[in-house]
Amino acid sequence: MKLIKMERIGTILIVLFTLILSNLYLSTDMGLFRVVGANNASVMEQMKVIYFSLIFFIIIEMLFKVQYNDNFFYAKAISSYILVFSVPMLFYTFKNMFGVMNMFMYILLIFLAALLCQSFSCKILLDEQIGTLKGKLISILSILLLGIILVYFSYNPLSTPIFMAG
Repeated sequence: MKLIKMERIGTILIVLFTLILSNLYLSTDMGLFRVVGANNASVMEQMKVIYFSLIFFIIIEMLFKVQYNDNFFYAKAISSYILVFSVPMLFYTFKNMFGVMNMFMYILLIFLAALLCQSFSCKILLDEQIGTLKGKLISILSILLLGIILVYFSYNPLSTPIFMAG
């Protein structure tokens, strides 16, 4: 029960962290925030912001040892990919359905992505323990690799629609 409650709290925290990070760089002059904050309104930047929001929540979980078990890194690796890649899927679905993306739709989109992510995370955390050292290392490396890729493309955007502000 504690695990389910923490994952629900995580959904709310991810949404709050995302809203803060989406506006952090724009409201300050510090270049350091470019790494974790949104540099523009592109979908790729929103993917990066929501990734770092999840990372902040994972750090909180690890520091307070809330639900650390052998499946922890498996759950967080899978849920981080689900969270990040659900953003473009939901964004383009909403944009095509309603033709507009306003603040209410953005918050709803982030909430749905976080809810989907945390649901998968909770399911994996409640499953039978499958943790091995090799699996944990691969999970940690895959989480870090995703972050490196998102930051890299933040500084070196391609000229495809996902990287363009709009």
